[in-house]
Amino acid sequence: MKSSLPPRVLRALMALCVCFAFAQQVCLAADDRAFAQLLDDGINAIRQKQWQRAEQLLDKSLVEAEKFGKNDRRVGESLVNLGVVYAQRKDWAKTIVVSKRALDIDIKVHGERHADVAYDYHQLGSYLDISGKHTEATTYLKRALDMRQTLPEVTPTLVGITAENLGENMMTLKRPAEAESLYRQSLTCFKNDKNPECYFRRLDFLCDFYCDPKRAKEGKNFYKAELADLDRRFGSESPWSANFLNQQGRFAMKTKDYALAESTFRRLAAMSSKLPGGAPNRAATQNGLAVALFKQGKCDQAASCFKQAISILEGANMKEQAQTVKLNYADCLEKLGKVREASELRKQK
Repeated sequence: MKSSLPPRVLRALMALCVCFAFAQQVCLAADDRAFAQLLDDGINAIRQKQWQRAEQLLDKSLVEAEKFGKNDRRVGESLVNLGVVYAQRKDWAKTIVVSKRALDIDIKVHGERHADVAYDYHQLGSYLDISGKHTEATTYLKRALDMRQTLPEVTPTLVGITAENLGENMMTLKRPAEAESLYRQSLTCFKNDKNPECYFRRLDFLCDFYCDPKRAKEGKNFYKAELADLDRRFGSESPWSANFLNQQGRFAMKTKDYALAESTFRRLAAMSSKLPGGAPNRAATQNGLAVALFKQGKCDQAASCFKQAISILEGANMKEQAQTVKLNYADCLEKLGKVREASELRKQK
């Protein structure tokens, strides 16, 4: 997970870096306009993934910033964005140096307990973790989480992002109980902030966590409680609940809990006509239900669901996907003793 720059960190850090620089800008005096323009242009280059240009502009902005003093807040703004550029090319030595310097400057400018300082702790801890310095990273990420949880101006999403990064750090250090607690905390933060993108990204990681046979029972209890909470918060037919059911179905199939998979896909099937996604989602639900039934020996019911999935896919002119389902259907027909029909189905193209 740490051998390349994980999307879980870089996307979040890049977005936050850009926001950070804008958030710190104040009414400009005439003599810092050159700095401000260079910084803005550098940030825009980051957004456009023009990394070489971004570095050149931010280097120049740093020169301008240092004219106001080595510990001026403008210097920190340039450094934190340079950190994004260095991280993109995995130059961790430079990334960590500029991030530590930005942290020191912000502490001098704002004091220890400030949202920008908490941000710097988060950035530095995340970079250290990705670069392989996991034990050192823990100190910074814990400090960031402690600060973000207690600063009223920090959104729940930012708290959740730090919690999930610290959770990944705990997993790397083989401390799964602490990781699980942090993962769950991040989910709660994302729910509270009504941020489905972050919520379901973390849930995807948790699915893999709970698919470990040692954690499957605990995972089943987690999915049950979490679904009940989403139903209560957003409604039993909301996109939140539907997306969660998809994840629960994947968990159930991976852990071979076919009874749970059946009940999950049955509920999804009842909701599918009211939710976005169209034919592919409806077909996937029917196929998932069919497989769950087949694995439990309920072949008559499974055959009906396979036929529905095939019909949906063929109606949407999704022939390749329909052919895949037909192979599953053929296995089901064989179990029902319909060997010739199964053989003919496998020959179809």
